[in-house]
Amino acid sequence: MSLAALTLVAGVALDPASVTRYADLALDCVHREYPNKIAHVLNAGSDVRPPRTLTPVFWGCYDWHSSVHGHWMLARLARLYPDEAFALRAKAALARSLTPAAVSGEVDYLRGAGRQSFERPYGLAWLLQLGAELRDWDHPQAGAWSAALAPLEAEAARRFREWLPKLAYPIRTGEHSQTAFAFGLALDWARTAGDDELARLLIDRSRALYEPDAGCPLDWEPSGQDFLSPCLAQADLLRRVLAPDGFAAWLTKFLPGIPEDAGSEWLPVAIVTDRSDPKLAHLDGLNLSRAWMLEGIAAGLPIGDLRRISLRAAADAHAEAGLAGADGEHYEGGHWLGSFATYLVTGRGLPADARGCQCDAGSPVELTGEPVQGGLIAGRVAPGTEVRLDGRAVPVGPRGDFLLGFGREAPTKARLEIVPRGGEPHTQTLSVRQREYDIQRIDGLPAAQVTPPDEVLERIRVEGERVAAARAQRDERTDFLQGFAWPAKARISGVYGSQRILNGEPRQPHFGVDLALPRGAPVAAPADGVVTLAEPDLYFSGGTLVMDHGMGLTSSFLHLDRILVRPGERVRRGQVVAEVGATGRVTGPHLDWRMNLGDERLDPELVLKALPAPTPVADPR
Repeated sequence: MSLAALTLVAGVALDPASVTRYADLALDCVHREYPNKIAHVLNAGSDVRPPRTLTPVFWGCYDWHSSVHGHWMLARLARLYPDEAFALRAKAALARSLTPAAVSGEVDYLRGAGRQSFERPYGLAWLLQLGAELRDWDHPQAGAWSAALAPLEAEAARRFREWLPKLAYPIRTGEHSQTAFAFGLALDWARTAGDDELARLLIDRSRALYEPDAGCPLDWEPSGQDFLSPCLAQADLLRRVLAPDGFAAWLTKFLPGIPEDAGSEWLPVAIVTDRSDPKLAHLDGLNLSRAWMLEGIAAGLPIGDLRRISLRAAADAHAEAGLAGADGEHYEGGHWLGSFATYLVTGRGLPADARGCQCDAGSPVELTGEPVQGGLIAGRVAPGTEVRLDGRAVPVGPRGDFLLGFGREAPTKARLEIVPRGGEPHTQTLSVRQREYDIQRIDGLPAAQVTPPDEVLERIRVEGERVAAARAQRDERTDFLQGFAWPAKARISGVYGSQRILNGEPRQPHFGVDLALPRGAPVAAPADGVVTLAEPDLYFSGGTLVMDHGMGLTSSFLHLDRILVRPGERVRRGQVVAEVGATGRVTGPHLDWRMNLGDERLDPELVLKALPAPTPVADPR
């Protein structure tokens, strides 16, 4: 990957100079022995030795754990950006450090008398994170370094396995001894390494120690020298072990103060008064770690949960504040901040698979959903970014939200262009899954049943323009982010994309989902929206209702008997808005539900999968 593809996490587009600066911070410190703050138990006079002989791999970067995650940062950046100038120097530094002989010396040191709790849990967790990074790196040298590190990796994992069953209480500090953050790193390693025993143990202990908690006092934070948030780290851990719906319910009890659809003001950033003071500078790290934890918590929630908006707004603010302090000006206070910045901006630890994210690593865009004919993708970029799909401008909301729709006949490839404000354009190709549709042929029909009579053609044209205008309205609302639910519960009697060929002439494909319902059955709004059309008798569709869910995404309901709302009215998901009928050109009562993104006709079933409601809405019947 080239650094021309700017990274976006927590709403911050990372410029190439910043990535190089973070790499330089690690290159400057991993083999810089002094100053050094060692945590060393002396068992004899012979133990009075310099850091490089005590711990022959991790003796730089001021202290052992910072050296560990400095090496992790070099591996991370060299893996993600192999073509950049710093990558060769990063690999040379890793090759110098990660030798079998040096790792053997590290293992011997850990096993020395009085060192049972050495760097536990923080440093050991970062050691496992280094191991995970090397395992993820498909490169011959990385494989050799991973093999060399394996004995130390195994020792760290063994120590977690022995310690966890004896840990009766969690450690809720904002510094190195905190257990929630370390458990998250260790669990990510266990899943990468396939260590099922440690993964199960971490999940069991995490749930036992943390799941019963409620009402975490986030307003008590921060303490004066925190670099980790006890409350947010706990939530970022639990999203790794609970399913989205269960996590959403738990988070409501644990952090009830998270607002829906708010800005960043609900969680102010930490203020750093003196970056030359290494303890006060911890608060820069707190802003960075809060940003990635807020992103993780948001990613663990169901897509329709409106708290995601507030969480990500706060993540944006914390990322901006934290990255401003990661400049390496003060060595003792800032030698480690490059690692925290790298963890944030490269999205390490985020559950991209759980989000359904279609992004390339380091891409400036997050995409949720599948590119498929009839499908919908929800996207997010930094505010002010331009988005184009196959050369056409895509509307982007003030917080960077946008939607991509793929019609019934969408081609196999789509070209997505992202142009950050003041940054280099990024282009990626989306592979659009093709579908097969149900095609029926019926011959021998009277002409009057196939073609409308001439006297109604003008009516059909005018009505079509009216419906198109209702679907063409645009505003910056993001009601769609709350997710969609079925407008009624019923058997599906007609599917999207099906088509009839009458007397040899292809007719318009069916662009909706038909629900078999009796006349008078209630129809509920599938999501919040604004009514843009309410017509009682259109030629083809009869009683027709159109509602806009924001950013050009609309729902249409056809063949209605009664419409209970008016144009301009605001409706809520689950609100009864109409009754099923048999109006227009139909043979019997049913509900025809259609969805559009601008001119693109979408499959409502796929929209439900891409943007599901977080909790079921009661059957309107």
